[in-house]
Amino acid sequence: MKAFCGVIWVVTLALSKAQSLTDSDRVDCHPDPNVTQARCEQRGCIFEPPLGSGRAPVCYLPPFYGYRLQGDEVLPTDLGFEAILERNLAESSYFGQDFSLVRFEVEFQTESRLRVKLSPLSAERYEVPIPIERDSNRPQSTLYDVQFSYEPVFSFQVIRKSTGTILFDSSYGGLTLSDQFLQIASRLPSENVYGLGEHEQPSFKHDLNWKTWTMFARDVSPNPELNLYGTHPYYTVLENDGNAHSVLFKNSNAADVTLTPKPGLVYRTIGGVLDLYFFLGPTPENVVQQYTGALGRHQVPAYWSLGFHICRWGYESTQDLREVYQRTLAAEIPLDGQWSDIDIMDRKVDFTYDKERFGDLPDFIQDVHNDGRRFVAILDPGIPTGESDYPAFEEGSTLDVWVKEAQTGLPIQGMVWPDSPVYYPDFTSPITRDWWVKWIKAWRQEVPWDGLWIDMNEPANFEQGSLNGCEENMWNNPPYVPGANASFGLITKTLCMDAQHAGGSHYDTHSMYGWWEAVASFQAVQEATDQRSLVLSRSTFIGGAKYASHWLGDNFAEWDNLKYSIIGILQFNQFGFPLVGADICGFNGDYDPEMCARWHQLGAFYPFARNHNSIGNVDQDPGVDPFPGEVSVSAYLPEARWFDFYTTEESDVRGNFSNLDAPIEKLPLHIRGGTIIPTQASALSTEMARKNDLHLLVSLDENQEAEGVLYWDDGQSLDPSWAKHAKVAFTYSNNQLNGTVVKNDHSALNDLQIGKVSFYGLPTIIARIRFPEESRCDWNQTFAFTQVECSEKINPAADWSMELFFYC
Repeated sequence: MKAFCGVIWVVTLALSKAQSLTDSDRVDCHPDPNVTQARCEQRGCIFEPPLGSGRAPVCYLPPFYGYRLQGDEVLPTDLGFEAILERNLAESSYFGQDFSLVRFEVEFQTESRLRVKLSPLSAERYEVPIPIERDSNRPQSTLYDVQFSYEPVFSFQVIRKSTGTILFDSSYGGLTLSDQFLQIASRLPSENVYGLGEHEQPSFKHDLNWKTWTMFARDVSPNPELNLYGTHPYYTVLENDGNAHSVLFKNSNAADVTLTPKPGLVYRTIGGVLDLYFFLGPTPENVVQQYTGALGRHQVPAYWSLGFHICRWGYESTQDLREVYQRTLAAEIPLDGQWSDIDIMDRKVDFTYDKERFGDLPDFIQDVHNDGRRFVAILDPGIPTGESDYPAFEEGSTLDVWVKEAQTGLPIQGMVWPDSPVYYPDFTSPITRDWWVKWIKAWRQEVPWDGLWIDMNEPANFEQGSLNGCEENMWNNPPYVPGANASFGLITKTLCMDAQHAGGSHYDTHSMYGWWEAVASFQAVQEATDQRSLVLSRSTFIGGAKYASHWLGDNFAEWDNLKYSIIGILQFNQFGFPLVGADICGFNGDYDPEMCARWHQLGAFYPFARNHNSIGNVDQDPGVDPFPGEVSVSAYLPEARWFDFYTTEESDVRGNFSNLDAPIEKLPLHIRGGTIIPTQASALSTEMARKNDLHLLVSLDENQEAEGVLYWDDGQSLDPSWAKHAKVAFTYSNNQLNGTVVKNDHSALNDLQIGKVSFYGLPTIIARIRFPEESRCDWNQTFAFTQVECSEKINPAADWSMELFFYC
C-alpha cells in the first residue's frame, strides 16, 4: 500500500513540473478549508505555491480536468445546439459522486438572450421553478455567437458578434458536475465586474484578487465578509469598449463565486444544475431591461411609497407612535408613512395587535389616513404553537401548511420572537399561500394598514436547524460548504437542510423562502387594499422584484454604512429592484448627529427612504434635535457638464475630484448636462406635492441639447399594465424646447400644469421667447441660467413648444 501511494506521488510531481500554470490561470482544486499537499494530490491536482505574491491557489486543477465530447461534434437543433459530454477519467474528483455523462444544451432564446444548460444525462435534479419564456422560434439574427473547443477538454465561448469580444470562455477549466458539487469557470473580457449578491461591499466594482463571495440567504447583520439576506447569482461586466452584458446562474442552492485576476470567474454550487443565461445589452440599461423582461419587472410603485417613512423597533404604546408622528409634522418634515415593528403585536404573534398597549391603534391609523398618509405593519413567517386561542395556527394545522422534518414528517420547530416554538409555513404549497392570504386580509379588518413589511424570511431560526436537532447526513453536512458558510455550516440560524417542502427539500429551496412568501404576500396586499400598495421583504431572490421591494437590512449607525448603502442600492437596481433603500441613520447603535443629518440628506435620494432603528437605542427620527457638521467635501464629477443645483453655476471640473461647499444645511447637488428633469415644489407629503405645478429643469450638454420623460398615473390604481397612464417626452435642440405627448390614457395628467422652466448652460443672453406668442413669457437670466414663467401655464396633456432667440 505504501509503495502504491508512492507511485501516485511520483506521478503527481511529474505532472506538476510538466503542467505548471501561471497564478492567474489556476482554478482552485481545494476551495474547502485545510488544504495540504497530500489532500491536493489525492484529488489528482497540482500542489505548487503561487509564483507571485498574490492569493492564487496552491492546489489547482490540471488542464485536462473536465469533460470531453461524446461523438465527433456538437449537433445543431431547431433552437441552437446540443451534445453529450463524458467525464474525462484521467483525473480524480473533488468530492466524489461525479456524473459521467452530461447533457449540454444551447438555446438561442431571443436576439439578445442566450441560454446554456449543463445537466446530468440520467439523474433528476432540482431546477428553479421560475419560468423564463423564450421566443417560439429561433431568432433570425442575434447579438451573440457560440463557438466550441475540444482540446484538451470540451469548452465553449460566447462571443459578441459586433466586436468579436469573448464574453464567456469556459476553457478556463474546472467544469464539474457531481451530486453535491457543480462548478464552471470562465475568462472574462474586462476587470469591470459588478453584481453577485447579497453582500455589504466596500466598492461597487468588484475586487478580482481571488475574492470569493458566498450566496445563501442568511439572517445576519451586514458584514463585508458574510453572505446576507438575499441570493442573486447574477453579474454584469462593462467591457473595455463600453458595451455591457450580464450572466445569470439560475440556481437556488448554496453557492460561491471566486473572482480572479485573469480576469476570470469560478462559480460553484452544491446542487441543482448549471443553467446560464446571457444578456447581451449592449448598454447597462439594456442589460437590466433584458434581465427584468425575462424574470419579471417590479410593479409601478405606489406613489406614497416614494416618500419619507419613519419607524423603529421599541415603540411602547400608541402614544409613542403619536409623539413621533406629531413631532415630525410639527417640524414640517415631509412624511408619507408611519411604520411599526413587532411591538404592536400581542406577544409577537402574527395577525394580532396588543389591545392593552396599542388598544387605540386603529384610531391612530385612521388619523394618519385622514392626513393623507399611510401606515405599514410587519409580519414574520414563524407561527407560534403555544397560543391557547389562535385560529390562524389551528387552521394552518388542519390544512397541513407547515414545513416538515425529514425524519418524522412532523412540522419542523424553531424559535424566533414569540414565547413558544414556531412552525414555518411552506409557501411553496398553493394551499399555504391561500391560507396566508386569507389571514392577512382578515387581519386588515382589525388593523387597517396600507402596506406590509415581511421580515425574518431567510427563514430565520434562533436554534441550529430545529429544536429537535438535525440528522448527521449529506444534506445537513454536505461535503462542500460554500465560502463564508464553511466555518459555521448551513443550518446556523435557519432550518435543517433536509426539511421538506411541497416544492422540494430545504437544501434546494432555502434561498427561495422569502421569494415564495413575497408571492403570497403580494397577492394578499393587493386583494386587501385593492391598490398598488407595498410589500417590503428582507430576503430576496432573482425575479423577486415582481412581488416585493427591499431594504438593506440591519445596518449600523456608522459612516461606512452610509457609504455602503449607495453601493447596495446600485446593486439591487442591477438586480431589477427599483424601490430599495437602507435604514437612514442606521439600525444598530446610537447615531452620531452629524452623520444622521448627512444620512437624511442622502436618504432623500434613496428610491425607498425610511428612518428606522433598533430597540434600546435613542430616538433618531428627524424631529428629535438639530445637527452640527463639516463644511466641505471632495467629490468626483464624471466627464460631462455639471451645474450646481443651488447657484446654477457650471463646474469647471470634469472627470476629476472637486472640493465642494457642504455646510450642514446643504447637500451638494449637481445636475448633469443633457437632461430634462420634471420636478414639483416640495410639500409635507407626496399626496400634497403631486398637486403642485411642474417645474422643468433643462440642463444642456455641449451640443446645446437635452431630453427627459414624465411618467404619470394616479399613483395607486392596481396594475396600470402600462395602459392607464400618461407619458410625455421633453426634448431641447436647435434652440427649441418641445413637449410631446407619447401616451395619455389617464385623466390625472389633465390636472397638471407646467409653471416654470429653468435652463442651465445657455450659450448667451436671450432676446425673446416665442410660446407661442412673444408677449406671453417673462424670464430672469443670469447669463447661463434662465428661469422662464409664462402668463398662461403650459398644459402637459397637449403637444407644445417654446423657442428661444438669442442676441448675436
